[in-house]
Amino acid sequence: MTSFETKTFATAGGLALTLDLHAPPLKVTKESIAFVHFHGGFFVLGGKQTFSPTWLTTACARRGWTYITPAYRLLPPEASGRDMIADAVSAINWVADNVSSRIVLAGSSAGGFLAFAAAAQLRNIRPLAVLSVYGINDLTSDEYTQGTSIMGAPPLSNLDELIEELHAARASGASICEYEFPEDLADKRMQWISAIHEAGLYPELMTGLKGISSKIAAEGVGSVPDEYRTFFPLDFFLGHNFPPTVLLHGDADSCVSVEQSKRAYEKLTESGVKAHLELVPGKDHGFDAMEVSVDTDHENPAEESPLFAHLRAVLDFIDQTVKKHN
Repeated sequence: MTSFETKTFATAGGLALTLDLHAPPLKVTKESIAFVHFHGGFFVLGGKQTFSPTWLTTACARRGWTYITPAYRLLPPEASGRDMIADAVSAINWVADNVSSRIVLAGSSAGGFLAFAAAAQLRNIRPLAVLSVYGINDLTSDEYTQGTSIMGAPPLSNLDELIEELHAARASGASICEYEFPEDLADKRMQWISAIHEAGLYPELMTGLKGISSKIAAEGVGSVPDEYRTFFPLDFFLGHNFPPTVLLHGDADSCVSVEQSKRAYEKLTESGVKAHLELVPGKDHGFDAMEVSVDTDHENPAEESPLFAHLRAVLDFIDQTVKKHN
């Protein structure tokens, strides 16, 4: 049985940023593994327990690892992409100082981006491994610089109005670090997400640099000024010292294209980073959180499922990487 507690790791933008720790029954030492997972939500929604991947919390408990999920400031209003990355780095540094410096870094959807970006920016800590679960891994891709629909939605009739609202929201209001996923798709933040996708605004909103999306689309990622390259870790911060990385993605993902993980795998391997890509046939976004219940033992199942083999393959990669550092 794991214990649960919430800790404040930083104060930023008028917010107390917290993380939730699920610690194993055995005493946690500096030699223990801390598994840090960043939640998803398209950078605009979500919170620490959003679509919690119980297969990972269960796996951590079995291995005697501490599972940790931090909050981070969301877009918009006042927070920027730089703020989000800073929050992620602060959380990891807190974990290294207070739990263990032996860290596995993970994230789902937007959290996958934060896992990559934070791993690239850490100075005194090298994560043992990185896991991206259907991650928004590469903001230079056409869907994020030239625009795309999400979940097969038709074009927005009020796109210009929504973009104006987004820019107005960035100029006012207090920062937030949690916004529960709404049931109503007409919710304002759900509409903002559709508008950001359709207009190809993610690079601009993350960097705060107007016109960067179209510049990347026209001239390539090499046109990104040095001070903004933090947001493109797969292009500027890979190398032999980047942690071994495993990517998990459903090939029928209607929210984050499977090409995000395919391209990330190519860039990782071309840079000499040990990487593994685990593709799950026919699965859409969030499949792991929605199809694996908290009482399901996917590693020793009473009834086997094709999905479980993919999850075990991801865990095997992480286990092998961790063992090399024992």
